[in-house]
Amino acid sequence: MEFVTVLWIGAITSGIAIFLVRLVIFRLLVGAQQRRVGRSTGTVVEVERLIHTKQDEGLEEVRHHPVFEFTVGRETLRVRSALGQTYEPSSRHRVGDPVVVRFNPESPSDAEIEDQYISEQIAFLLNYMKIISVFLIALGAIGLSVGR
Repeated sequence: MEFVTVLWIGAITSGIAIFLVRLVIFRLLVGAQQRRVGRSTGTVVEVERLIHTKQDEGLEEVRHHPVFEFTVGRETLRVRSALGQTYEPSSRHRVGDPVVVRFNPESPSDAEIEDQYISEQIAFLLNYMKIISVFLIALGAIGLSVGR
């Protein structure tokens, strides 16, 4: 088999592999979101400024943790986000801001603010993988057809 033909077949195979990996990641993410996750709307009621010490480095880091309230059924819960931000709270979540809350239906106090930025980054990555896979498959197909 000619070396160039092997390259084109490799491009097609790589494109198919990337597409399949993308499909598996997408299915896993969608499945995880549909299982065991409740959603509600809530409001940021305060932003706590906490000092975290990095054990291995002995450094202190100030992190801002939004505290939010949301309702499940007739119960109103108040939860501090475990995901503190190192930058000023005014740039992320401010008191009074509406937020989407994801929670464990079996234990609603196990909750976190849905981070739209991360969701958008995952969507971007999956779309990027789709574009690369289509490009590689098309490149391989064109290369094989021209090489004959």
